[in-house]
Amino acid sequence: MREENAGRPMSEAGHECNLMLGELPLRWLTACSLIVTLLAGEAPPMAEQEDSLQKVSPALAMGNLVERVVPVYPPIARSLRLVGEVEVGIVVDTEGRVIEAKILRGSKVFSAPSLDVIRKWRFRPFHIKGAVAKVKTTVTLEFRP
Repeated sequence: MREENAGRPMSEAGHECNLMLGELPLRWLTACSLIVTLLAGEAPPMAEQEDSLQKVSPALAMGNLVERVVPVYPPIARSLRLVGEVEVGIVVDTEGRVIEAKILRGSKVFSAPSLDVIRKWRFRPFHIKGAVAKVKTTVTLEFRP
């Protein structure tokens, strides 16, 4: 604690956001940063991105799919006769292109082929409340020999 705070009660000395960085635990620094950001009228970057995306069901997403590329079955998986599913979280832009893809669950052997093809998929633009919208959803790819 800084010398000018010595002898002051914790309620006055320990809850200030303007203390030197080395004096506060990381969780206090994070909380103080969030409070300052909110007071400044700015939304935290992650919250802003999540709010701008509309979530659609996998069934609705597949109904809007216009171009599907089939994944290549990995040779190592074929030789071991592996089967499996990969669930991928995707973000589709207003033009129907997959702009983000992330493996949510599934075997690592099938992850790379899944991401390779999912980024090539194309969807009809999604209309939500009469406007074209950027959306997030999940798709599941099955791998069978």
